[in-house]
Amino acid sequence: MSNYQSESELEKSLISQMVADGYAKVEINNIDDLYENFRKQISKHNINELKGKELSKSEFERLCLKIEGKTENMSARLLRELIDIQRDDNSKVYIELLNKRD
Repeated sequence: MSNYQSESELEKSLISQMVADGYAKVEINNIDDLYENFRKQISKHNINELKGKELSKSEFERLCLKIEGKTENMSARLLRELIDIQRDDNSKVYIELLNKRD
């Protein structure tokens, strides 16, 4: 007997488990939704560095310019580093893409 599970079944199971673990389910219908969710998640992850103020759209665009179009090695390095972003008020903030502590 096979224990085959389709990709769709695996995805549904994973989503159910993550929701049970406290993650929020997010509806992503297009690229704009994907970018908006990424902006919100990065802002949430860096809330202390951002002093409670989410990245604006223009600040997020500056971040995307720094991280898009990189090689695998460059992308891997960016995931481990702090990325400096100029805020709309001309201050500088350092953004972490991944939580390296937990």
